[in-house]
Amino acid sequence: MQINSILINLPKRKERLEKSTKEITNFFGEFKTIVSKGVDFIENTTLAVREAHKNCIKFSKEAGFNTVIVIEDDITLKENSKPYFDELMENLPDDYDVCVFGIYGGKIEILENKYWNKINKFSGLHFYLVNQNAYDKILEYNGTQPIDHWIGQNLNCYISKKLFAFQLDGWSDNAKIITDYNKTVLPGYKEFML
Repeated sequence: MQINSILINLPKRKERLEKSTKEITNFFGEFKTIVSKGVDFIENTTLAVREAHKNCIKFSKEAGFNTVIVIEDDITLKENSKPYFDELMENLPDDYDVCVFGIYGGKIEILENKYWNKINKFSGLHFYLVNQNAYDKILEYNGTQPIDHWIGQNLNCYISKKLFAFQLDGWSDNAKIITDYNKTVLPGYKEFML
């Protein structure tokens, strides 16, 4: 299966580009990911994040990608999780718009199957798969609600049964704080960790 992926990187965060390039190369075995510049000319970070993600979807639509994985530059992937990811990709839900592989908030609805649960109004678009059927819906969104919340409330979203994609703690250009989500938020999702 061809996996198209786009990495969002703020030009001023060169250290993140280097780190995430290594992370993605280790995960996929090579780096064939397209790098998209994050939006740093919009002062409102919620809107800047929305536009950065929409730019990835716009590129994917214009390139004719059936699906795309969008990755933020502060990604870290659990070691040895690639075989599980491959299994997930071979067993995608028939009706998905978006599949996420890690979150920092949201209500998970348990489904009776081996691979996927449902999710709505979640936080975290650091590593997610978008079906081409959702491209236009995402591109039409121009609201002020964070794009991850909007996607969760308006699209058909699934989350992998076991989470393996996380954001690095540290300075967040979005939140304008030093984050420690991996210590403060993730313990609430320990039953879902790979």
